[in-house]
Amino acid sequence: MSRSAVADFIESFEEPRWHAPLSLEPYLSGAPGHGTVKGMFFTCVTTLARAKSSSVPGRESYTGFKSYPIREWLELLPECARVAFPRLPIRSALFETGFHIYRTFSESTVGRVVMSVAGRDVHAAIRLTERAYQAVNSPSSVKVLEHSEQRAVFALRNFWEYPDCYQAGVLAAGVQAYGVKPQVRVRLLSKCDCDVELSW
Repeated sequence: MSRSAVADFIESFEEPRWHAPLSLEPYLSGAPGHGTVKGMFFTCVTTLARAKSSSVPGRESYTGFKSYPIREWLELLPECARVAFPRLPIRSALFETGFHIYRTFSESTVGRVVMSVAGRDVHAAIRLTERAYQAVNSPSSVKVLEHSEQRAVFALRNFWEYPDCYQAGVLAAGVQAYGVKPQVRVRLLSKCDCDVELSW
């Protein structure tokens, strides 16, 4: 890659396209059949939606650390986001849902351990991001590509959970929990591969 191409790639982050349409089929067809999501996240989004409506999709209940099919999650997540944030475009609603769901992680056993190690240091928390995602996600991966005093870039790979909006919200909430308010930009490489830049 030439020097100019590298520079263009570095500068290719942009604000998430909140008003872009969201078609579920590419995510449903692309997600791995063996992919799973923990039940505590299902519980979180259905509880969030039930606060706005008594008519909420999904099962009656979910078991916290039991694994459920990712396709079920990919269908449920935008439905609950629409119910919970009816006045927002769907991608904005997914971002807000991701922002909310961080609390579920932070209050879980794994989350409490991670946050206790990080203390109140946002940089320590960023360094623990990879470990935190490994504990609850399958088969996705997260790596910290860049990390400086006021900026962090995360590489989300094989993430079918709407990485440029929902997962961006999760990461933004994680940073904000440590007392900073991040600006969010994304570099979407494919439906399931995305780099998320947080700066503050």
